[in-house]
Amino acid sequence: MVLEILIGRKGEIYTPKELRERLGLKPGDRL
Repeated sequence: MVLEILIGRKGEIYTPKELRERLGLKPGDRL
């Protein structure tokens, strides 16, 4: 499974909405 990540303005790593939902994380949570 390929994990696509988005880098925030401060270099924080966020997962795409779909991946967050699969992992049961709330929007904005960091991995």
